[in-house]
This record gives sequence, C-alpha cells and structure tokens, in this order.
Amino acid sequence: MGAGHAGQTYSNSFGSNLSASIYLYSASPTIANTIIADGFGDGLYANDGSAPTVDECSFASNGAAAISTRWDRLGWIGNVTGSGDILLRTGGAVRANWTLTRNGLPYQIAGDTIIRGNASGAANSVLMTVEAGCRLRFSQGSKLVIGESGYYGALRTLGVSDAPVVLTSANGLAGGWEGIVISQYATSATELRHTVLSCGGSDPSYPANIYVQSTAPRIVGCSVVKSLTNGIVLSSANAQIRNCVVSENANYGIKGTSSSPTITYTDCWGNEYGNYSGVTAGTGCFSSNPLFVNPNQADYHLQTGSPCIDTGDPAMLDLIGSRIDVGAWSVLGSAITPGSIASAKGAADGTPVVVWTSPEKVDTLSVSYRKGV
Repeated sequence: MGAGHAGQTYSNSFGSNLSASIYLYSASPTIANTIIADGFGDGLYANDGSAPTVDECSFASNGAAAISTRWDRLGWIGNVTGSGDILLRTGGAVRANWTLTRNGLPYQIAGDTIIRGNASGAANSVLMTVEAGCRLRFSQGSKLVIGESGYYGALRTLGVSDAPVVLTSANGLAGGWEGIVISQYATSATELRHTVLSCGGSDPSYPANIYVQSTAPRIVGCSVVKSLTNGIVLSSANAQIRNCVVSENANYGIKGTSSSPTITYTDCWGNEYGNYSGVTAGTGCFSSNPLFVNPNQADYHLQTGSPCIDTGDPAMLDLIGSRIDVGAWSVLGSAITPGSIASAKGAADGTPVVVWTSPEKVDTLSVSYRKGV
C-alpha cells in the first residue's frame, strides 16, 4: 500500500492474499476517513513491520477482525467505529512507552502481553497507558504481565467514573482469560483507576483477576468481579485498595500472604470462600450486595439504591461534586441543561479557545471533543 488513503470506500473486497480488504506488508500509510466493509477476511491486516495510522475510519460486516495487527506493529489508531475488534495477534512484549487510545471498537488480545523495557533495570522501565473508555478483551489462556525477570514496566489505566477501562475475557465467561500479573518488577507508576476487571483467574500459578507480587500498586475505584478463582491475590505485596467493589469471585475476594495492604472504602461481598483471607478491611469498608444493574450481562453500573452510592472516600468527589461512589461506575444523578457553544477560535499561539454558555451554574464541567471537529 502507498503513502496514504483518505475518503475512500473498500467494500466486498477479497484483498491481498484473500485475507483482508487492505493488506499492509512493510508499509505504514495513513488511512483516514475511509469505510472498510463487507470484506471476506479482516478489514485491515498489518504485517511485517507495518505501523499504520488509522483515523476516522468505519468498519462493518467484515469476515474477521476489523483491524488485525501485533503489539510491535501497532501504529496510531484513533476514532474508529463500526463493528468488529482491533485484534492484537499473539500478544507479545510492549517495549516502549505506549498509549492505547479510546475507540468505538474493543481491542482483543490473543496471547500473553508483557510490559517490560528493552534493557534490564528500573531506569529502563516502560509505561503502558490505557485511555478512559478502552475495552480490552483477552482470549482464552492470555494474561497481562507488568515487569519480568529484571525488566521493569508499569501499567496505568486512566478510567473515569463515566467511562471506565474494561479488561475482561473475549468469551464473557469466568476463567476466559488469566488476568493481570503485577510482578515485583512493576514500578511505582502502576495504577489501576476506574477499571472493570472480570472473568479472569484461570492460571493456577496466578489464580486471580489481579495477582500482585512484592510491589505496591494503587487500585482505586475498580470493580473486580467474577473470577474463576480469587478477585485479588497479594503475595508479599502492600497494595493500596480504595473505593473498589470486589464481588462474586469463585474463591476469596481479597487474599493476602505476608502482605500489609491498605484497604479502605471498599465493598467486598459475595465471594464464595470468603471476602478476606490473610488481610484486614480498613476504614469505610463494608460487605453488601452492590446492586449492579445486570452483572450476568456484564453491566456493572449501579442501580438506584445501591449501597455503593456516595460511600467512597469522602475526600474524593465525583464529576458532579458529590461524594464519590464505590466501584468503577458512578451514578451521576441528573444531567444539567445542555449548554451551547458561543464561539470557538484559535488563539494567536494556536491554542483552541471555546466559550461555552449554560442556563445553570456549573461547578464542574466535563468536555469531550473529536479531532478535526
């Protein structure tokens, strides 16, 4: 493929080697404002050193994945919509600082993924950042590992209360993937924030949705649910667990060995072997049915009347200024009357300036935008 394609439609395509509508071989084009639909294989297949930029594209009714690539061939993908997955084949190592961008399509990861620097030592650590609203679906037998054998790494999920990050199994079943392993080589930058972690725990060596070894990550505002084994396992680990729901896991909710975690404002409930083992609940913790909207359909929003509403850390506020809820999703109450854009222009230095008006007083304003709009 050449240098760039924009404003085109690829439909009813066999593509190169009959495997994709667009097949990239050692090519890194920009593909923008393009519809890729009704192909017999993948919509876009990137192979052999390709690192495409894909922006403002729509995928529909392709025979396999919307985009099929690998970690070491994943270019910049933004604002893609439609149907299908962004398939990251064979897992692999994330060896450079990396950001997974929020898209209209979920990422599907097939194989173990390890976040680790190219050289040993903490000074060579790499950071993988996952934007709010990203959905990562892992295939059977896959896990996400942070740090490995002297090679350091960090994971930071940047979920927010109205757009959590989701890490779950591709098949939607408990044990459908192995979960996250936060190893002793994970740096202090590791933080899971407003993240739903579900349906892991199938690796007998790391039996949990989140398995932590000899380190102290921050796990804040997460929902850790429906593991085939344990929700969270701490092995000589002093994690900070706050504002979380840990529920309906097949073994223990939070299990610790030689660990002194700080567990606060957390609802640990309905775990089959018990809610805690080897660790102690701290300030603000309770054990009540969180009243998810429909956990059997992976809907972990809170129902009205949930005991998790307004019971998080009182020092933390949600997007409308009330005490934060417990778990990955918040109940934000009634929306304010929509406002309007009075003007939008570029400042002299190129900084965008938007003037917004509303008929109501607003203490906290959440703004979203789309590139080029």
